[in-house]
Amino acid sequence: MLTRLLGLRDGEFGRLLPFFGLYALLFAAFALADGVTLALFVKHTGSAGLPRAYAIVAIANFAIIGLYVGVAERFASGAVFRLILLASIVVFGGAWVSLHIWQLAAPWYDVLFVAREIAFTLLLMHFGTYLQDYFTRDEMSRILPLVYSGGRVGGILGGALLQFLPDFVGVLNLLGVFLAMCALGIAALAWLDRTRQFGPTSDDAAQAAATPAEEEARRSYLGFLRYVWHSPLLTWLTVSTTLFIMCRWILNFQYSSSFESSFESEEDLAEFLGLYTQLALAAAILVQVLLVHRLIRWWGLAGAHLAYSVLMLVAMIACIGEMTIALAGFARFVETELRLGLRNPINQLLINESPRSLRIRIRGWSFGVLIPLGTLASSLLLGSLPELDGIAWLGAGVTLGYVLWSLRLYRSLHKS
Repeated sequence: MLTRLLGLRDGEFGRLLPFFGLYALLFAAFALADGVTLALFVKHTGSAGLPRAYAIVAIANFAIIGLYVGVAERFASGAVFRLILLASIVVFGGAWVSLHIWQLAAPWYDVLFVAREIAFTLLLMHFGTYLQDYFTRDEMSRILPLVYSGGRVGGILGGALLQFLPDFVGVLNLLGVFLAMCALGIAALAWLDRTRQFGPTSDDAAQAAATPAEEEARRSYLGFLRYVWHSPLLTWLTVSTTLFIMCRWILNFQYSSSFESSFESEEDLAEFLGLYTQLALAAAILVQVLLVHRLIRWWGLAGAHLAYSVLMLVAMIACIGEMTIALAGFARFVETELRLGLRNPINQLLINESPRSLRIRIRGWSFGVLIPLGTLASSLLLGSLPELDGIAWLGAGVTLGYVLWSLRLYRSLHKS
């Protein structure tokens, strides 16, 4: 009964559960880190510093994602995953200790904000690579939304910690909880690598019959760029991802500015974000578990993606005019929770339509080039528009372009 309700086949539920648990653990850690770093940043640095932080995130991602692609193509995915979490422990641990020693060292708040964005980007990018070692592309189309729903469960736990722990340990010391959860994630990865069997590689036959263009794309970055240029799907993903990231950061800036003016202290903001996270992720679980696979079955991947882009436009239009806490919460729900629970699984499945051997490079292209470009563009635009009204109208215009581009993909695939 449960298997049929979730759209799975026999045996798949038991196989996906450990990965569901791992994703829940990691998302609990990063939901906690998200609230902590945002609260510390807006209360100590101010939302006026966000465009600068976005630019730093973009520039750092250019270098770090390029390094990631080189490492991920040479080493086992489990080892790379553990390295990502270990690096997070080192950076966040260093910032935590430094802020205890130099409490007024404002640059460390920038470090935390930027490090959280980069580490979370690496987590999102690499988890799909890690899963494809255990599941085929056909299985991924069914299990991916459900495994990713573990992130919503973990996020609720992270939100509860964010709501209730600051009164006992303080906002800054929540970083210690984050470090402990990352260490537990490293142990869980080691256990999974020892106890789980690699899935059947039904994609190998397709890889063996690769076209000359695919072979060239694997051997050289220039060949990969030519492959992107000639692939209708990857061309669409290139434009769509860039536009989406611009929309995402503009919306992020708007609700963060509203939070800054609505709360007097970092503790009040952290506790609000904790309560919000629990409620928002409870709703997101229902969307991800019960709705995502049905949307894909009814409208296809392109249709489900179009539905999300329309929601982004609704959120952006709602932010035109006076912002309230309710509107700010709705904007964050669409930008964060539905991005992770609806848009990202669909985007991952679209990437999985490409040859398996190219997926690391495609993810690297998206996370290491397109996302930094969109982030840098939004940083420059936000820095040039000091008035929130102008930013809201700009965001609505960019999001309209995102919707129209999503509609183009939907019509293209529908005709074919």
